[in-house]
Amino acid sequence: ETIIDGLKNRTVSTKRDIFYRSVSLFVKQAVVDSIVEDIAATLRVRRGELNVVAASKGLFAGHVKITTTDGIVLEGGGALIPPSQMIERIEVDEVEWVLIIEKEAVFHSLCSADFLAHDQLPHGIILTGKGYPDLSTRELVKRLSVDYPSLPLLCLVDSDPHGLEILSTYKYGSSALAFDRANLAVEGVEWMGVKGSEWDLMGVRREELLALSLGDRKKALKMLKREWWPVEWRRELEYMLHIQRKAEIQILLTSSPNSNAFSQHSQSTQPSQPSQTQSTSSSSSSVGGRAPSKLVEYVVQKLMKVLNIEA
Repeated sequence: ETIIDGLKNRTVSTKRDIFYRSVSLFVKQAVVDSIVEDIAATLRVRRGELNVVAASKGLFAGHVKITTTDGIVLEGGGALIPPSQMIERIEVDEVEWVLIIEKEAVFHSLCSADFLAHDQLPHGIILTGKGYPDLSTRELVKRLSVDYPSLPLLCLVDSDPHGLEILSTYKYGSSALAFDRANLAVEGVEWMGVKGSEWDLMGVRREELLALSLGDRKKALKMLKREWWPVEWRRELEYMLHIQRKAEIQILLTSSPNSNAFSQHSQSTQPSQPSQTQSTSSSSSSVGGRAPSKLVEYVVQKLMKVLNIEA
């Protein structure tokens, strides 16, 4: 009834609105979420075509401007990502890369470090779905991939089974919205990190890593059965299971940069770059006047490699 009224009156409702209209009927929010998705799948339409959206969750920052259908201009300074139905247009300012970040805390850490103003990087966009992404975040990634097909789309997630699952959601879609995969999946998304096989290169000690839980191991073994997954992803899962360790991205925030080994490893794949001494000096340049963390240095080096920027 709510959906029909919204379509007739051209009004948009959130799933949360629908739940609170009859809490005693639905009991919990998950019931509304499931029913709405079932109706969309049955009618073979996208949820947005029912004029039903989820409350905004994801955030974006960078050299981008989003204008909504009611004329509000959202600048890239950590604003909420609006539902696609409410986006009138997206304007980017000479953007050359997009970084999708799993964790909200990491997103804010990069923003507070003035990462987007790093003197070695061209203009870019960072965004986060705060864990498993909502529809609005995935739709924004999809739209950027369609409107700017040459733009590199990189993803930074935890080095654990859930991080890889989140990466897979952006790249291949989710089982819950499998019927809408064509409008949501972005196969151009590439995995930046963090990768378990890189911990030694980054100077992270084995004892700093977290032990895999029983749930982690079960999930990893289940995910390894996906033969269609990229070989690299499967290899990283096998490595996690082998060492019985995982790590969150935040581990790179706990100490000052000391990435000589990682810098040398990055250069080994780019023989045309300057010597290690030059690279180490430039990669340690300040970010907004602050000394960079291992996280900032790691992301900068990865982006420079993707964009073929010499240190």
